[in-house]
Amino acid sequence: MHRKITSVLAVMLFGCTLLFAQVQSGNITGTVRDTSGAVVPNATVAVVNLGTQAHRIVQSNSAGTYTVTGLQPGQYEITITSGNFAPFKRNLTVAVGGNETVDASLGVSASTTVEVVATNPAIEVNTQSLSATVTATQPYAQPIRLRNVVGKRERRRSHRSGIGSGWSKRRAEYD
Repeated sequence: MHRKITSVLAVMLFGCTLLFAQVQSGNITGTVRDTSGAVVPNATVAVVNLGTQAHRIVQSNSAGTYTVTGLQPGQYEITITSGNFAPFKRNLTVAVGGNETVDASLGVSASTTVEVVATNPAIEVNTQSLSATVTATQPYAQPIRLRNVVGKRERRRSHRSGIGSGWSKRRAEYD
């Protein structure tokens, strides 16, 4: 009798473990690489259930691998992004107890935005004119030899008045 009870308990215990072994969810795993084959760490992996719009976000580890666990069966969209890489998107079906593998290869982003701001030039290129504004103190700020307020300089010339007579100052001439 003792043997029967032990065998019945063993069968019940084994049956209970089979009930707990039934999995109601699935997983998605994979590795993120760039086009040269190098792993991409810290990539953002977003998984969206297309039926319920429930979403989960995980990061790839230093080896570029990621795992999203506990996903309900259904259609999913997986989007993987990282830095200046182009996003990777794929739709897939997760089955009960399924372990789907999605390895991603991220290419270089083709959309680079360059903003050019143009301003009008400080030089007028359509006309040939020269203009300046002179203040009242600017002429006095010039060095003395460049300052000629009257507009004329006094120049003295000497010349020879004859043979043996030597040099003499004849007159002052103005230019």
